[in-house]
Amino acid sequence: MVSSKNDHQRHGFGLKSVQRVIDRYDGAIKMYFDLPTLTFHTILTLRPEKC
Repeated sequence: MVSSKNDHQRHGFGLKSVQRVIDRYDGAIKMYFDLPTLTFHTILTLRPEKC
């Protein structure tokens, strides 16, 4: 899915697109934000037999 925002250079794939891929491969996503380091973490797991 392409971003509908005006500045296309500053936007990524979007979480809806990521979620569709995760669903297609029977995977899971875990996201969390670490406030002290201002770091956003994303963990994706996919079932190997589906990839």
